[in-house]
This record gives sequence, C-alpha cells and structure tokens, in this order.
Amino acid sequence: MSHRCITTRKGQAHTGSGGVEKSVTKEMNREEWGAEMSREEEKSRVWTGEEWRRVDRSGGVEKSREEEIKAAECGPERYSCSKTHGNKLFEFVKVEADHVLLVCKPLFQDAIEAKVAFTDLKMWKVQKGPVTSLCGDDMKQKCMLLNGHPMFDEEMAKCTVQAALMEAFAAHAVPADQIGFSRHPGNVYTLKAVKKAKALKFLPCGTVTKAKGDTTKGKVVVKHASGDWIVTPFKALSDFDNEKTGCLIPYFWVKTATDEDTGCMEHAVLAHEGLKIPIIHNTRALVAKSVLQLRMPEQQSNKKSKNFNVEFQFLSILCSSSMVQMLWQLQLKFQEKTCTVPDNMLVDHEGQKFLKIRPTAHYLQVLLFPKPVKNGSFSASPKLAEILAKRNEAGVKLQSGEAETPEQEKQDLFAAEAASPARKKAKKQAYKNNNEMNVVKIDLDGQEVQVLWGGKKPSRMDLHVLLDADMITAVFKELEQDGEFCMEVGKRSYTRKKSTKSFEKEVEQEAAESVAFASEQSD
Repeated sequence: MSHRCITTRKGQAHTGSGGVEKSVTKEMNREEWGAEMSREEEKSRVWTGEEWRRVDRSGGVEKSREEEIKAAECGPERYSCSKTHGNKLFEFVKVEADHVLLVCKPLFQDAIEAKVAFTDLKMWKVQKGPVTSLCGDDMKQKCMLLNGHPMFDEEMAKCTVQAALMEAFAAHAVPADQIGFSRHPGNVYTLKAVKKAKALKFLPCGTVTKAKGDTTKGKVVVKHASGDWIVTPFKALSDFDNEKTGCLIPYFWVKTATDEDTGCMEHAVLAHEGLKIPIIHNTRALVAKSVLQLRMPEQQSNKKSKNFNVEFQFLSILCSSSMVQMLWQLQLKFQEKTCTVPDNMLVDHEGQKFLKIRPTAHYLQVLLFPKPVKNGSFSASPKLAEILAKRNEAGVKLQSGEAETPEQEKQDLFAAEAASPARKKAKKQAYKNNNEMNVVKIDLDGQEVQVLWGGKKPSRMDLHVLLDADMITAVFKELEQDGEFCMEVGKRSYTRKKSTKSFEKEVEQEAAESVAFASEQSD
C-alpha cells in the first residue's frame, strides 16, 4: 500500500493530516517510514528532507533530541537577580563543577563576576533584553547631527525654504480690499480695476516637504539649491462665518478657464532668496469684478521659454576718417532681451575684456528691468551692494597678502624663495600696488566670478566683470531680483546749470527794477 502526497499551488507538499512536507514532492512508500509506524503516527509526522519529525500542537516542527540537548547546555544568554544585583544583566560564560559563572559588563566600570551555585539558580530570571552597550566614535561622528549629517542638512534646508517662502508670500501679499472670494462655485474676483499687467501676483503658501522620486507631477513645487520641495497648502476656509475653519490663499482659488477669452492669468516663476517660486499673475489690465481664471494650457504652451543665460557677440564697425579705426560694440542677450553695449563699457586688462557694470548704464535697464524706464538706476540695489562688498573684501585680503592674484598662482613652484624685504620697502610697494588693477575672485551662488579691483579709490570703483557668459549670467541673476525694487525707488535727478544768457537777463532785470525803485523815491 502506498501513500501519495498532495502538492498545493504554492509548491508545498501536504500529507493527509495537514503536516507540511517542504522538500519532497514524490511518492513515499510506507515501508520507508518504518513498519512499526502506525497510521496515527503517520498523520502526525513531517519530512524535513533528512528525517521524519513530529508536528507539535501549534503546527511547528518538533526539535530533535540533539538540538534539545544543545539548547539545554547553552541556555539563555542573559540573566538577572534583583535581590542581589538590582537591575544588572549578566551574561552566561561557562559551567563549572559546582557553580555557573556569569559576568556583567557595566559602562565605565570593571566587569562584575557572579559565581552562582546550582542551588541558587532558582533566584535568577531569564531576560530577553540586550545588555548595555556604548556607541562607538565612528558611529557618533556619522549619526550625530553634526558634520553634514543628511538629516540635519535636510531639516536645515527645509527651515530655510519654509522661511523664505513665507517671507516671499508676505512681501507680495495682495490687499484684502482688492480681491474677493466666493463659494459654490469657488472663485476669486477683482474688487478694483487693475491697470497694468503682472500687477496681481499670487504666491503659494503652505508646508514644504522634500520631493522624492517622481512625485512632483501635478503638485506645486518650489526649486532650491537643496532640491525640489512640494508645497502642501494650509486648510482652506470652508465657512465664511467662522475664521477658525481655515485660511484664504488666492493662489489655490484660481481655476483654469474653459474658453480662450475668459483666461486672464498665467503661470510664472519668481526668484526670491535662492528660491524659484511658481506664481500666478495677470496677463492684461482688468476691470473691477472680473473673474480671475488661468489661461488654457494650449495658450500657455505657445509662450516661448526664456533663455536665462547671457549670450554675447561682438559687432565690428569700420569708421573711415583721416585714419581707419576699428571700433568694437558688444551685443548682450538675456531672457530674450537684446541690447548693444557701447565701447566705453568695455575695459581691457592684460589681454582680457571686462564689462563695466555701472548702476546707471542703459543696457542694465533694458535687460534687467521688468519694463523700460527713463533715467533708471541700480544705485539702490541691495544685491549690487553685496557684490561690491564681496569684491572689496577680496581686494583687501589681496592687499594685505592673505590672497594671491592669478599671476602669482602661475609662478614657478620650484623658484627659490625671495628674501623678505624691509618694512619700509614693503609699505612703499604695497602703496604702489594699491594703484594698480588686480583680478580678484568672488563667489555668487556657487559661481566663481572674476572682477577688477584697484585704482586710487578701489572701494568706489564700478563693478568690472570678466567678459564670460557664465560669470555675467551670475551677476545679472542677482541684480534682476532688485529690478522691480529699483524701479519703485525713483529716477535719477539732474540739476540743470544756468546758461550765460539767462544770467545776463537776470542782471538786466535787477538793474531795471533798481532804477524804477530809485525814480519812485525821488518823486
């Protein structure tokens, strides 16, 4: 008589009684199990691949005799006796002739040995918890929130992004009397007329979380040097009669228009403190009580993407007079705006050309202002002041000898060291070099920029940037953030000098008035 195993869908073989046979899926004869094995024993045993074992009540496989003896000899590893040793944990070491040796290893103390007689083992309890251990120095350096730990850096970046986003939202907040909100359906309206395009700017606001993988699709994403951050909006106001039910953020109330004529808003990007924040602004002037809706995706996709990198080319102009002269003009292109830079804004220094960034330069107004203005200036730009401060700091270090010029870096490394000059000579040489132009390096948002520094008053000289596309792009991106601010500060004021003719007329008029006054007195 033979018995056939039943194979389940999972690939396991079961006996008739439900015991698990993991490694055998072929037929077994009862003669192989032993003639003395009864049918009941046959139902309560399982093949392990090497031998048949009993199945206990819980369904597990019974341990062999050898495994039971080995487990009994080794025993649990940790023991405690609260009566004699408090809450200390002892580890099993070995069994002697008349006692068991246990050891406790406390922190910063010597090891404690306990020789427990066999008769006293009943006072000791088995513990499953781990013994006290000390964290190693390598792990401390890696896991403490120091030295660029990933969690520390991510939380610091999160705080920076969150603070900058809230600051930008507060700086561009729309007055409450200018817009209105409605429910059923939810919309946002203009309560006053908007005369200019891009006058209304709606910024997102909420809690930021680090984007991981491809989880940014269909979400509001703020870009930062530390990565992409998803903005989760705060709870929207659900009851207009109860202020505790949420808040009103216009950015999340603007819906997409259903036709081409009603769309008056579009997406844009605002740069603020190293963030690139998605915003919504109006595309045209609006009358009061207008519904603010986004333009259709087809209309927004037709808009050309801006090129944020500076492109330049030289235009040669041949002037013929008594002598033939070749003049060079520079043409700059930034964000689809093009402007020609005159020759007097280019400075030659040791075979390299530097662009003069004068605050009142016309090309800066054309390229960096949101719209063209007359007599505009970047004199009040905080970003320009920061760049000049960095340049002056690098120049002072160069003058004091803490920094090296690019010319000094190119010197032969194996040249003999020159003897140190006398103090008076060094002072005279430093004063002499102070009037010369030197190239210093500054850092702008991770981009190295080479600028000129020197002259009689080096701290007051205009900014001169090496004619390199990446370097000029870094400077323009910094100044562009203050473009709107510098437009609102005011225009340059000019004082017109009095001409000689007007002065002569004033003298003649005063003489005539004095003669008339004298004649009246004589009468």
